[in-house]
Amino acid sequence: MPADLAPRIRSLLADTPHIAEVRMFGGLCFTLNGHMLCADSHTGQLLLRLSAADHQAALGRPGVSPMVMRGRPMAGYLYVARSELAEDAALERWIAMAVAHVSALPPKKSRKKAAAAG
Repeated sequence: MPADLAPRIRSLLADTPHIAEVRMFGGLCFTLNGHMLCADSHTGQLLLRLSAADHQAALGRPGVSPMVMRGRPMAGYLYVARSELAEDAALERWIAMAVAHVSALPPKKSRKKAAAAG
């Protein structure tokens, strides 16, 4: 099983426009139009953002657990254990679900402040 998910994720997203990489959640996060898409988490798992329906359905699958922050499960975010990602096709299916959801969200506005005139 590959030791690092980031290169595999990067390869799968290579032809997807508006992807950025950001250090977040203790790992490398991939964003789409400014929205968190997935991450190679510091926990050793894949962190994903999914629709509410996909999130609920996924929780019943082996190796899947909710993302918990400050003791509360985060709706739409979950972890997939590396053991469930050994096959490239499995990783590709998870990433495709995340892309389908996040690509439907309106792009985030940039947080960069506009330069003052004059």
